Amino acid sequence: MLPCYQCDYKRTIPGNAHIRCLFAWSKAPPEIADQMPRCNSRRGHRWFTFPYNYDPVWADACPALAEEAAPGMVHKPTARENLLSLLA
Repeated sequence: MLPCYQCDYKRTIPGNAHIRCLFAWSKAPPEIADQMPRCNSRRGHRWFTFPYNYDPVWADACPALAEEAAPGMVHKPTARENLLSLLA
């Protein structure tokens, strides 16, 4: 289980019990970007669309976990990404 609830990159999704991650994975150095959380359960794949809409219970470790977001590392989602997080 990921400790996302203490992370500054975590955002809630209106009307959904799942969360989303706004860490800027595209700006991250390769050693962090290559370790993006993945689902660790065959059953959990149905509820795991990282970083748009996921349940942290089904994930493995996250290298981007931070109590305070780094400057410039918060991803500003597009309208399409916002819609995807609501529908996923």
